[in-house]
Amino acid sequence: MTLTLLLVITGLFTLPYLVESRNCYSRNGTLITDIAYQPCSSSGDSACCGTNHDGAGHVGIANDVCDANGLCQNFEPYDGTNEGVKMWWRQGCTDPTWSSPNCLASVCDTLEYENDNAPVYSCGDNSWVCGRKSYCSSTSRLFTLAATVGKEAAASTSTSVAVSTPASSKSASLVTSTADSVSASAPVPSADATASSSIESATSAPPLSNIINAPAGLSTAAKAGIGAGVAVVILLLGVIILLLHKVKKGKKQQEAYAKAELSGQSANAAGKPEAVVYAHDISHRPVEMADNDSTAQEMYAHRERTELESKERAHEAGQSIARVELDARGRYA
Repeated sequence: MTLTLLLVITGLFTLPYLVESRNCYSRNGTLITDIAYQPCSSSGDSACCGTNHDGAGHVGIANDVCDANGLCQNFEPYDGTNEGVKMWWRQGCTDPTWSSPNCLASVCDTLEYENDNAPVYSCGDNSWVCGRKSYCSSTSRLFTLAATVGKEAAASTSTSVAVSTPASSKSASLVTSTADSVSASAPVPSADATASSSIESATSAPPLSNIINAPAGLSTAAKAGIGAGVAVVILLLGVIILLLHKVKKGKKQQEAYAKAELSGQSANAAGKPEAVVYAHDISHRPVEMADNDSTAQEMYAHRERTELESKERAHEAGQSIARVELDARGRYA
């Protein structure tokens, strides 16, 4: 019993280190305790979105939808004119360090949103901004995302060339592929445009379009399965060891009993008689042997004769005394 208890306690203390919990964390690594926020994937590290507002009891808040790019899609707060207008959020991640490629670590990575959800707006053509929709007009705030979070967008590097006019702001991309081929595209500004151009490196915006896949190792689900399996194996080993211990103990007891019986038999065989107790019924007289009947009768007859003779002698002695007394009385009279 002690061995089994020890194994159970060991398994309980070991299991939390083997099985990783599926919690969600803010950008600064703070645990998100609101159950409305759940992992978007059941395997591996993933983004966390508010997919459980109903279950958390949040009235009037629609559940998020997990987008493949790692953002959480919902709708703008209704103001009477924007019904059904989508907006997105960068929320949590299951990796508390946010070092997993499945976490949008570079999106809205500012002090303003380090411990809070960051609103993200689409500016079209896979361009995004944080904070406000109006920031779409500021090219320095634009960034792109891979179609699927954690996947490399393209095997290329890109440099953005922004050409602005008083009326509009458009961008072009100069792309250098891994095959060293160069292609460029840019819109032609209007004739009356007052041009001011600037060349910006892609590093000026969060470099999410060039996320390089890193080996993710075992998924969280796989680790959880391994941890649970190890715990079960430990418990089974404990049960098996306990059963073997009981069987071994039973065999030892049987051997001890057998040795005790053999030692008792050998003692009897060595000439040590067992004590025998005979019960006698005292209510019955012992039967006299037939050869002693005459002797007993003679003894009884002799005793009777002796008693009779004694009585006669006593009687005669009494009579003699009486005669002596009478004679004495006659003489003195």
